[in-house]
Amino acid sequence: MARGLRALTVFAALVLVVLTAQVAAPYDFCTYYTAGLLANEEGAAAAFDLDRLNRRHTELHPDSGRRVGSFYYSPLFLAPAALLARLDFEAAQLLNQLIILLALGGILYCVLEPPRPKWLMALLFLAFVTGDPIRIQFLYQNWTAVLVLLIVLALRQTIRGRHRSAVLFWALAFHLKLYAGLFLVPLWFVRAGFRGAGRTGDRDRRMPRLALGAIAVFLLLLALPLPWTGLGAPAAYLGALADEAGGGITVFYNQISIPATLARWTHFARSPIDWVTSNRPVESPALQALVWLSLVGFVFCVWKLRGHPKIAQSGTDTNRALALTIPYLLLFLPKMWDHGELLFLALFAVAALPRRIEAFAAVYLILSLTYFPLVQHLLEQALGSEIAPFQVQILLLFYPLLNLLAAVAILQGHPASSTTPDKTAPDPA
Repeated sequence: MARGLRALTVFAALVLVVLTAQVAAPYDFCTYYTAGLLANEEGAAAAFDLDRLNRRHTELHPDSGRRVGSFYYSPLFLAPAALLARLDFEAAQLLNQLIILLALGGILYCVLEPPRPKWLMALLFLAFVTGDPIRIQFLYQNWTAVLVLLIVLALRQTIRGRHRSAVLFWALAFHLKLYAGLFLVPLWFVRAGFRGAGRTGDRDRRMPRLALGAIAVFLLLLALPLPWTGLGAPAAYLGALADEAGGGITVFYNQISIPATLARWTHFARSPIDWVTSNRPVESPALQALVWLSLVGFVFCVWKLRGHPKIAQSGTDTNRALALTIPYLLLFLPKMWDHGELLFLALFAVAALPRRIEAFAAVYLILSLTYFPLVQHLLEQALGSEIAPFQVQILLLFYPLLNLLAAVAILQGHPASSTTPDKTAPDPA
């Protein structure tokens, strides 16, 4: 699709998204705004203190009845939060919505780039306009769309051999969510590529250097705000991450990972009320072992992808190994929330799936238009004992099944819709 037509299509899609979006109480944005206020008033380290966040939020919104969550972004992204907090709340919220909208537009622009049949392009357009993962971004109003855009850009530049820009995008993604660092696994292990793949193989040999470069830039960016934040903010950030990592598996209904799904199906969630109120982590050595075993399995699959004959013949070993990271994160990151399903769109942006699977996934996402309201309706009935909880449980398998299908398709090694690397002069990095 030509650039002008793509830009026009993105604009039309964003207009439709704005007209149909449901904007609710900005729970996650309240965390950002309050963290920015604390950084401006008490110093950057205070923004990572959950008790202080809740006290300041209560002062700001005494009638909200809701608590805020922790600020899990690095001190680098505390800077935009502090800038937003210099505006009044309504103006800052509007600006944040604009940031989310522009990030969604960037994602769609990348999704529409790989050459596809017109009917498939139309399906992807409809999936973007109607899909629950896009619409739900305005319910939470967090920076998931920005994270996904950074990952998409990093994937595209990596696959095209433009490593200088790729390391910057990877490092910024790590600062937004540290779990994006799992993409370093395929970057490190796919070090030799397919030796018969010629130029693509040469690029793949440089992947470990790209991984090290991304880590170096991450550390450089971590040090960049030190004159403003001081040493206390990075220490508080790492402490908040440690607390989150130790938080274990929870059973909230809007967590879509396999560990959370299994926890809801077991006795750990004795009543649907636990799905909306429980902050207690699940005490299950078996589920914790599953998370660690899944990581071992992921590393093994990435290592095996190097030598897969179907993949090697098309010279896309790196592409597939990177793409596999996406369904792995969606399936096995214990606290993967439903708004994180937006990451699935990265598979379209790098054409990581066969066309028939892309078409099925697009239709699947179009059908997701009814997912959120249906979950809310059934959950309300289950809480009122009008229906059996397992009916809600079955519906909550909606996203795990899609992500599992994507993982299987990637592991099968079928050629993607477009796997041709960029032949323009690559970076010497």
